[in-house]
Amino acid sequence: MFTIGVFGIIIDDEDRVLLCHRRDFDLWNLPGGGVEEGESPSDALVREIEEETGLKRRRSISAGFTANRTGTRLYSHSTAG
Repeated sequence: MFTIGVFGIIIDDEDRVLLCHRRDFDLWNLPGGGVEEGESPSDALVREIEEETGLKRRRSISAGFTANRTGTRLYSHSTAG
């Protein structure tokens, strides 16, 4: 079994990147999380960004999707339209 995670890079007009502070570790990371069963990675990304930041999507989101199975990470890129 493997899990799919999605993370968004949100850049403002001054080229600053939005980071979220994790609750489980004292770390900052990109907003994102796991894809739920039956959910597309694009829909999961929009949901996770809204849950973690309160931001609603206004434009297209460029996204990187990761799959993790027993420590192996696979990377691909897509655009949530």
